[in-house]
Amino acid sequence: MSTRAISSVSAAAPAVPADPPAAKTTAVGYSRTSSLGLTLTTRDGDTVTISAQQTTTAGVSRTESADGDATAAAKATSSSLSVTVDGSLDAHELADIKNVLKTLANGARSQGLHGHHRGHHHGHGANQAQRGLSTIASISGSFSSSAAVLGGVLYGAPAGGDQPAAPADNAPAAADAPSTTDVPAAA
Repeated sequence: MSTRAISSVSAAAPAVPADPPAAKTTAVGYSRTSSLGLTLTTRDGDTVTISAQQTTTAGVSRTESADGDATAAAKATSSSLSVTVDGSLDAHELADIKNVLKTLANGARSQGLHGHHRGHHHGHGANQAQRGLSTIASISGSFSSSAAVLGGVLYGAPAGGDQPAAPADNAPAAADAPSTTDVPAAA
């Protein structure tokens, strides 16, 4: 034998604990790539091509959540250098090429230390490098640099992201009508 009990749930449903606030991550990143191409041709027709590239990337992020705050930072640099020779270089040509590269390196170091990079220089550095370079017929080159800065804020899922979402304030309560439960009767 069983007895039927009727109970009623009031319109005010039991309080559902609100999800902890969502995680907030703020991130800023920076990337810079510089490339250099240089071609030297000797008087007897040998060609030396030098290509170099360097990329530096850095970033920092901060995450704030109910579980605490965390900060992370990273920096990475990659470089590449390629030298190709078409022909056969003698000792005098090698010495002249070394002088050209040394002059360019000193000029780049000077520009970097004093912050005077103003784009392409119109050959006056190359003319200075060619003085006394009896084996070099021509020097041509290019330099490029690009930079990108990115940033943003990301709002993530609530802590314990598998939890169901709390009902909206204007949503009806799940149990507004009376419900019935079968309760076994005591013998």
